[in-house]
Amino acid sequence: MPLLPSGKDFYIGNVLILEPNNNFFECPEGHFWYQTPDLAINRPPFVRGRQIILDFVHAPVPKDREEAKRYIQVLIGLEGNAYYWRGEMLSNFPADGELDDADLAAWHEWLESDQTNAFLDKTIELCRAQAESNRYNTSIVGMRTTADEALPALEETRLREIDTRMRALEAAAEAASADHDEIRGGQISDELEELLDEVGAIRRHLDRDGGLAAFVEGYLNRVLHRWGAAEKCFREYLSSAPFHAAAWLELTWCLAEQGDLAEAESAARRAVKLAPDLPGTWGNLAMVLIQLGERDEARQALDRALELDPTDEKNIYIDRQFDRYFEAETDKMNDTAHRRQAAPN
Repeated sequence: MPLLPSGKDFYIGNVLILEPNNNFFECPEGHFWYQTPDLAINRPPFVRGRQIILDFVHAPVPKDREEAKRYIQVLIGLEGNAYYWRGEMLSNFPADGELDDADLAAWHEWLESDQTNAFLDKTIELCRAQAESNRYNTSIVGMRTTADEALPALEETRLREIDTRMRALEAAAEAASADHDEIRGGQISDELEELLDEVGAIRRHLDRDGGLAAFVEGYLNRVLHRWGAAEKCFREYLSSAPFHAAAWLELTWCLAEQGDLAEAESAARRAVKLAPDLPGTWGNLAMVLIQLGERDEARQALDRALELDPTDEKNIYIDRQFDRYFEAETDKMNDTAHRRQAAPN
């Protein structure tokens, strides 16, 4: 990758193209699936360190190297072999004024090199292989993973048993809290800790990241209110299962509890887009929008959640408290303004 005369460092990558044999929605013959920024949620230029929400789209296999550049990211190099993406693709980089004359000359020389041309040819082959695999797609994307490829049968069975048990424990913990039963609450917490230790041992045994184990570990941490640890697990899981709406929903909760409302809103909107018929995704979006003070859109999201399931207790509670939430927010803003006015100059 080019290190330009000014010291600027760049990389290129084609990771936005889905891997062949990744069963996804059907698409027209000769088309391949790839990811692109969801412009309804976030637009470039992207800020370093912020999560980018991507959408899934398809396009015809590129006919030549020039067309292939549309699907290749230009990444900005940082210290320590790190990099980030502002949103540029090879087809539209550099923008006017991005590089000085010396850097621009070096960039174009690298762009015409055998190394770059080989990478472009490899990208075309990747698109072609992905398009070929699409001929066998089923038009079905599951809300939950049905199997974790290469996961040993015993570990997968145990993880699913833990998943079932922890959901029962979560319901029991809510009941114990409502009854102010601290003894029962402590017993449930102890069992959750034991399950968390067991999942950690399974992950160490498997010696790999992501997959079902990451999701289960994230869920256990979330039930135990360890929001940062849960967030890390869900992000790890979503890196390999980006269309799992339930994981986006869980991530929303973790981010909101940590006060990262901008990221929580992005995750909530991704969950809604992936599962528009799931009341929980709309209810979570409503709660984030309430915290952001977006009254009208929060009301619309909550109404949609209740339309999908009028019996959902959590959304019913939010509905009953809806006006009170915004009254409290208004009182908080007024109190802050009053204290600022009263502060000495």
